Amino acid sequence: MKRLIKAYLLSLAMLMLACGAVNAEDNFNAQGSALVPGVTLSFSNGKGNITDLVLTNITSEKVQCRVAFYNDEGADITSYVKIYSGGTTYKLISSGTGNFELPARATRQVTLKSTVPIWTVGYAIVEWASDDTQTRKALIGAMRQWTNTIMGWTLINNGQPF
Repeated sequence: MKRLIKAYLLSLAMLMLACGAVNAEDNFNAQGSALVPGVTLSFSNGKGNITDLVLTNITSEKVQCRVAFYNDEGADITSYVKIYSGGTTYKLISSGTGNFELPARATRQVTLKSTVPIWTVGYAIVEWASDDTQTRKALIGAMRQWTNTIMGWTLINNGQPF
């Protein structure tokens, strides 16, 4: 009898673990997205390259955003991300994740920066979702890449809403 109960409890535990794994799946249902090539990230001897994505919500409703960065091997490096809002000074909204809420007509800066030695090139994927399922285009954006002395801008999606 003890053996039967033990087998039952083990089966129940395995079932719960399997259900937990299913629930852990990604359920972000993006309504729009853009691919951003040419992302660079480096840091060595106190200097490096930083990539910023500046994203603006052009709708009258809040949207959920997700920005993921990938290195030259395709590995996720989003853990290097910090998200800021403006004002009289930059305000850190979140760190280590590319998920954030973007209020109506608001702008956020998504910064990819390292303080540990690294050198990589890659790309980013920007996705958004809205409670309004009729919304088709919600964001505009630009990528800024800079070092200690040089800065350059590239429009995301040729400056067109996505």
